[in-house]
Amino acid sequence: VGLDWPKPIIPAFNGKGNLIASWNPHPKGIKGRPTFVIVHGGHGLIPGDFATALWARDELGANTLILDSYWSRGQQENWETYTRLGANARMLDSIAAARWLNAQGVDKDKIFLMGGSQGGWTVLRTFTDEPFMEQYAKGLYRAGFSLYPVCNSKGWKTDPTLGPYWGPVLVFTAGRDTATDPNKCPARV
Repeated sequence: VGLDWPKPIIPAFNGKGNLIASWNPHPKGIKGRPTFVIVHGGHGLIPGDFATALWARDELGANTLILDSYWSRGQQENWETYTRLGANARMLDSIAAARWLNAQGVDKDKIFLMGGSQGGWTVLRTFTDEPFMEQYAKGLYRAGFSLYPVCNSKGWKTDPTLGPYWGPVLVFTAGRDTATDPNKCPARV
């Protein structure tokens, strides 16, 4: 389909190894275009992540980066949610991805973070306005798109606080969403 095969190209936030990603600069060049970082859900990378990248490339003229957080660490999936590979670890991956994209020469003011389910949770955590994200994440992304996210927010290490947000985040849920109660995703500005 014209997308690059995932390979270990993104230096991890802590500098220990590389994260696997599919980097797809637009065929007509990266400059002047939006760039979407697509983060997967608890299932790991699936065909839908690649379909989203194709849609962004073909319909929006975007560069796309499909970021993996599980294969990179020898894990296929993470259905349990509250583990070491939850929202905090994946937030670090999203910071690493944006830093790498900046080094590739993309337009810094046109980078967007998009994810569904646990990936949506990652978007919400990355945009949460706390001192760590203020220092490392703020300003790396223009906006976030959180699709039917996990919206748990108990303030625990494995279930961290969400919101208020340092930048615009659009949250998409549905009234019949059985995985995540939409009422747990209040708007916080």
